[in-house]
Amino acid sequence: MVSIVALSALYHRADWWEEWASDQAFAWQSREVASAKNKLQRRSETATTDKIVAELAFGFWSSLFNGSFQTVLWKDLRLVFPRCPKHQRKRQTISSALNLIRNLRNRVFHHEQLLWLAPSLLDLHMKGTEVIGWLDPQLVPWLAQYDRLPATWAISQGYGSG
Repeated sequence: MVSIVALSALYHRADWWEEWASDQAFAWQSREVASAKNKLQRRSETATTDKIVAELAFGFWSSLFNGSFQTVLWKDLRLVFPRCPKHQRKRQTISSALNLIRNLRNRVFHHEQLLWLAPSLLDLHMKGTEVIGWLDPQLVPWLAQYDRLPATWAISQGYGSG
């Protein structure tokens, strides 16, 4: 949501992606937006700004932090993670964290092995939790109430009671 506000402010329009239509640097992102519109059309849904944004995958959002957009988007997108410590609030740091999360998400949804990852599943989980805290620190304790991975991981490693 915060990135949507940042992009809308940057381009002074709710459908900010239309500014990218003729910019080759955003060719992949423009194709993703077109794909989102097509999905909505196939479902006979009106392609409102909100519905298009909802249809865009995590890979779309994480791609906006790629190095190729350092000079174009970073100045505005750095505000997306307001609680990220200043010494970490670098495009490369945030891009790396988002890509780790995206890769984990893809492995989960493609039913790939998770237990022998490097970094470990627990490390990736902690990175994801850290990124959530960069958005809003109050989300971290709320999430912890429902998060079973740390306890499950401890049991699987022989550290917890089973």
